[in-house]
Amino acid sequence: MHSCPAVPRVPLLLVLLALAGISSQADEPEFCVGGIVLNAVTGAPLPRAAVIIPESAALTDAGGAFRFCRLPAGSYYVSAE
Repeated sequence: MHSCPAVPRVPLLLVLLALAGISSQADEPEFCVGGIVLNAVTGAPLPRAAVIIPESAALTDAGGAFRFCRLPAGSYYVSAE
């Protein structure tokens, strides 16, 4: 079994910036969800934070930004570690 090194827990503040509709080839609307992950104590962006939605996961960029696109319409629970 593969074990991951312990990662210090930092309070996070997840800021969602956009939910924008885009068209797909099948004319069913698809959406993007994006935002910035910030340290809740200092307000500094957190690079390489893991951001997770039920369908996918991504790491934030150097400025703490992330974006998921081509999502079907609906509600999403977004978490970051």
